[in-house]
Amino acid sequence: MNAKRDILLFIFIAAALSLHARPFVTDDAEIAKEGKNQISIGYSSVNPQGIYDGSGSYIAFPPGDSRQEQTVLMDFRYGASFGSEVEVKLPYFTGHYVSVSKALDLTAAGLGDIWLIGSNQSAENSSASDKAAFKAGVKFPNGKSLFSSGAPQLPTGTGTWDFMAGAATKEKRAPFILYGNFYYVYRLGASSDTFAGHSIGYYNPSENTINVGPSSQIKYNIAVEYPVSTALSFIMEYNGITQYEAKATFAGSGLDAVPALSANDTEYYFARSIVGRASVGASITPTDKVSITGGASLPVASSTYYGGLMIFANLSIGL
Repeated sequence: MNAKRDILLFIFIAAALSLHARPFVTDDAEIAKEGKNQISIGYSSVNPQGIYDGSGSYIAFPPGDSRQEQTVLMDFRYGASFGSEVEVKLPYFTGHYVSVSKALDLTAAGLGDIWLIGSNQSAENSSASDKAAFKAGVKFPNGKSLFSSGAPQLPTGTGTWDFMAGAATKEKRAPFILYGNFYYVYRLGASSDTFAGHSIGYYNPSENTINVGPSSQIKYNIAVEYPVSTALSFIMEYNGITQYEAKATFAGSGLDAVPALSANDTEYYFARSIVGRASVGASITPTDKVSITGGASLPVASSTYYGGLMIFANLSIGL
């Protein structure tokens, strides 16, 4: 991290830990009021020191290997009508991955894929202490992906259209507030003549196109908030993601293309992966329209995924 970013992150974390609001990742089933806006800016940084293999065993990076990732997530919400909300999520991703053993030096800097999400909350529970909201959304392939042409780089997006549906809940169980959500994400397939910065002929001289089949993802999040006062809350959270296996075939022969495509450290795009992270932190609400949240998380159940301490912060403003 550079000094400027360190200072910014310190300010966010120090504010959150020194001075009641929504959890870190778990949606809280609240809907923006009609005609009102809410803007959130989140920052996360992770520096993995190794990977979890398919059995869940942790393997440290070889000497000289390193991976760094930072994400700024901009979240815009608008209360379209009573009980309904429109949300746009736009991430900006930077990263750097060096592998001496695989002769790789990959970077990334750019916008990621855009999520457009609609939420609805029934009139019966809009003013109740226990709330539920149903959500559906679509992700546009806006970021650089493994299918993008040009020099090989870390992807900032998947290169696919994704569709999401699920529900979020919020319940008050004094002295705690409980949050939870469950989402199913369906990722459409893709056809491409490029993968990881190389033409398909690089992987198989007799082929020029690959067909990547659809896959799906399940997201499940739970959080517990303990309000110390009207302005301060402590939060514990668990975030889980299960990504199911994706298939890839060469268009001409129909043969399995995954072994060849995985040669450049891209096997995680196709493999089934499980990620579970436990987070702790705090949130302050200096005014009824401003919320600052910060904390850290560690992987506690992972396979075929990078592991490491993640630090995050979020600023939310209601307009």
